[in-house]
Parts: sequence; C-alpha cells; structure tokens
Amino acid sequence: MTNAFRDFGESDIGFSINLSFDDIANPETAAYLEALFIKYPKANVTLELLESESLRNIEEPIVFFNRMKAYGAKIAIDDFGSGYSNFSHFFDMPLDILKIDGSVVKRIHEPRGYLALKTIITFAENLGVQTVAEFVEDKAIFEKLKGLGVNMYQGYYFSQPKPFDKL
Repeated sequence: MTNAFRDFGESDIGFSINLSFDDIANPETAAYLEALFIKYPKANVTLELLESESLRNIEEPIVFFNRMKAYGAKIAIDDFGSGYSNFSHFFDMPLDILKIDGSVVKRIHEPRGYLALKTIITFAENLGVQTVAEFVEDKAIFEKLKGLGVNMYQGYYFSQPKPFDKL
C-alpha cells in the first residue's frame, strides 16, 4: 500500500487497494490507511472489498468505509457475482462502485448471463453506484456491456497488466 500511495498519491491518477473482511476487521489496517491518507491527502484511492461469504458482520465494513470516505476514498465491492452476493449489504454500505466479476461478464453472450448483467447494472444505477466490468476481453463483449450502460471497463481488450514504470 505504501508504494501505491507514494507512486500515485500526489498525482491525479487513481489507484485501487483490495481489502478482505479480515483486513477491515483489523484495527491496525484502519490506522495504517489513515496515516497514509494524512501523508498523501490528494490520493485518488478506491478501496475494494473482496466479495466473500466470510462477510459476517456488515457493521464493521460500514464503520470502516465511512471512516475512509472521510479521507476522500471511494468504496467498491470487487468481484461482485463470484461469491455469495447479498443485496441487502448495499442498503447501508457507503458504496461508490460495483465491480462485476469476470465470471459473470464472460457469460454475456448467454441469455441468462446477459439477463444477470442487465439486472446487476440496473440495480447499481438505481442506487447511484457506478459499475465496472472486469474481464472485457474483446470488442463484442465491450459493445454489449456499453449497450447495457456499464460505466467503466477493465480487461485485455484495453491493455494487459503492466508494471508501474511502463504505464
């Protein structure tokens, strides 16, 4: 995390940090992140909660993310659709972004896959939450997602992962 804040913290370039429920439940994580936000107040950070069936107590992430939003962080659910999605978590969680898992995106050409994506995107729109489609591998997938109203995309269609110095 320190390297990401150091490399991007004073620029307009945004970056994301994936956090598990165990990370959020650890008080040291919040203290560490707060120290980084104080040192790099201009950092454009999205904190991504990895979707998981291990989300036991929704109150902990709500408190944690509200604390981080006070520093300007954006909040995302990562890999939505890969685990045991619980739509009720969205009612109180201060979400900005919903990242749709690649396992769902890959099925966009199937009737049920398309319907699932359409439902997720409509749900997010109605909550005022932006969507990111993971695993956008080709133009056909991109065009269908664009037609559904996805806000942002990531995948090999745009670029393969690169080291920081190659960006």
